[in-house]
Amino acid sequence: MATFAADEKTRLLDELTKSYEEASHWSGYNQGWDILFKVLVLVLSLATTVLSLISANTHDAPPVLATASAVLAGIVTLVSAFAFSTFDFATRQRGWTTKANAWRALIDQLNFAEPDKKQFLARKGDVHAYNADRGGELKPWQPA
Repeated sequence: MATFAADEKTRLLDELTKSYEEASHWSGYNQGWDILFKVLVLVLSLATTVLSLISANTHDAPPVLATASAVLAGIVTLVSAFAFSTFDFATRQRGWTTKANAWRALIDQLNFAEPDKKQFLARKGDVHAYNADRGGELKPWQPA
């Protein structure tokens, strides 16, 4: 079983740490956008409801309230469709978290074990090739 020399470990740890930090950054970024869009949909939905209630329950309500309510309802639909199908931030966040966790596991293997070079580099290639924006499963790794 071939293992890494000290200088190889140092270079790999630097590379893996940068990859881990990048994946962690994108995980947080997508989580922030996911939360922002959910809050935006909630606020717009509440505004639509309030305008509809005022318009329906006020005898002399100006017609602009009903129009504004209808426009906001359309915006809610657009924002929902855009955020949850086009840019599915929640799936992206889970994908980047999966990738960050995989990088962290590789770092731990390098720090606390003597991984087999061939297996380790194969796993590193798997993690590197994983498309975090699509999410899904990253095949499990069973180091020897």
